[in-house]
Amino acid sequence: MSNRLFIGLLAAGFSLSLSQACGHKATPGESGTAGSGTPGGGGSTGAGNTTGTGNGIGTGNSTGTAGDGSAGTTGAGGSMTGTAGSATGTAGSGTGTAGATGIGGSGPSVDMIDNLDDNNGFIIQANGRQGPWHSFNDTTSSGNQQPPLGSGFMPASGGANNTAYAVHSTGSGFQFGGVGLDLNNSTTMPESMQSQSYDASAFNGITFWAKGSGTLRVEFGMKSFIPTDRGGSCTSNCWNVYGANTPTLTGNWQQITMMWAGMQREQGGTNPPFNPSELMSISFKGGGTFDFWIDEVAFVGGSGGTGTGGTTGRGGTTGSAGTTGNGGRGGTTGSGGSSGTTGTAGTTGTAGTTGSGGTGSEPMPPPITSGGQNAWASRYWDCCKPACGWTGNTGGR
Repeated sequence: MSNRLFIGLLAAGFSLSLSQACGHKATPGESGTAGSGTPGGGGSTGAGNTTGTGNGIGTGNSTGTAGDGSAGTTGAGGSMTGTAGSATGTAGSGTGTAGATGIGGSGPSVDMIDNLDDNNGFIIQANGRQGPWHSFNDTTSSGNQQPPLGSGFMPASGGANNTAYAVHSTGSGFQFGGVGLDLNNSTTMPESMQSQSYDASAFNGITFWAKGSGTLRVEFGMKSFIPTDRGGSCTSNCWNVYGANTPTLTGNWQQITMMWAGMQREQGGTNPPFNPSELMSISFKGGGTFDFWIDEVAFVGGSGGTGTGGTTGRGGTTGSAGTTGNGGRGGTTGSGGSSGTTGTAGTTGTAGTTGSGGTGSEPMPPPITSGGQNAWASRYWDCCKPACGWTGNTGGR
């Protein structure tokens, strides 16, 4: 047996016999820090003075993934827009029937001779008529008349029917007096030799407005009754003209109409007959004292003209258009689907067991320097050597 083997066996036996006797006070290693990774494997026994590494804390199971339920489908809209009204209303039946032509009016048609509103001493120049107004009387020297004889005749303010002007004649001290107008005299001289007749055969009389006192005789001078020095053809018993008397005048305006029919000559009789186609003048004559107003003198026709035709009937009214139908109501929007259930969280993993601390170690034994090869002795051998740090076995050295 070699010396090295012998010495080893001897040392092993001696070490075993002293294992109970040696009160070995090894310093325990510090507790390992808890691992933070995956569950650690058990700590390895510390080698020498190295602190043993504890088991890592085990990683918990992952938190469960939340549910992902899809939202509900949006509800479909209402079925359709309401139908429009059925149609435009039917038009009225047609244009109304025209009214019947009116019957001829019973009143006379009017052709104005003069209304004095132009405020001058001449009649309206129209329809072949022209001539001056004038005053006349029996030339008694003691009489007085307004407007005076001559060419200074002018209208007075305040006409009939609220018009501006009219003729106003006053006189006294005469056997007769009044005013007259020429129908076809181109000069400014009343009843001049240039006066001519006017054809009034289209008319049946005259109309005028008057007010004052007493009565008037309205006279119509035919050419055959007027002296030649006044434009007529009469050579004897002149001025015996046709005419008629008015109703009694009052202080209020009144309209008076005189027709050709029924008139007589001043001295009586109807021979020769009245001939309106040779009419030369119209005169308004009062008695010895007079005061009267004349306005709105006009020719009048026999019967009224043809009545105005009836108004054409109005067409039927177009029917109203049908009412547009109300649109259909939209469908209710569908409720959204419920969201998925949140997944259950994973269970937290159990932490790894903290590793046991490594076994404490003593100072390295001195190397063997005698006999055999260099080597380290066992700890049990070295504990009994003086180099051992156990003071109980070294006597405090």
